[in-house]
Amino acid sequence: MSRTIKALLILSTWALSSPTTASPPPPPPAFIGDIAQQLMSDQTSESFPGYAKLFAPDLTVTQDGRVVAASKAEWLAIEQARLGKTARFIYGYAKGRDNILIFDRFDDKSDERCPQSRICVFDPRYHARAVQYQLGTDQLVHFIRIVQSDGLMQTPSR
Repeated sequence: MSRTIKALLILSTWALSSPTTASPPPPPPAFIGDIAQQLMSDQTSESFPGYAKLFAPDLTVTQDGRVVAASKAEWLAIEQARLGKTARFIYGYAKGRDNILIFDRFDDKSDERCPQSRICVFDPRYHARAVQYQLGTDQLVHFIRIVQSDGLMQTPSR
């Protein structure tokens, strides 16, 4: 065996036995948990200014792969119209180093798709959703990905 191969084997063995490779990764930064708590709260007109501060100006929001808001202003306009008109139940969340994933049931009763001065009938069933909030180094949300399905979330029997 050549000296190069022997040296590589020794270095790789040392690296794999090093305590740093066996230890778990560090926990997410504390600010991730703080932001998660704010995102899971139902927004009110009083809390909305604090909610708005969580988002970067270049925010993009997609739902099932389709862009629904291409800026912070567009997203906040949608969310402002929903204040007090939605029902939401949080199942749980997961914190990453640069993202927050929230699982919830969501019912939008805001009539946002109903033409003004018309009466519309909407499907009263909740949507099961996973919402990922991608944060930047500035500790602001830059991307929201929403994946949803009609109907209720179910837990498989064991």
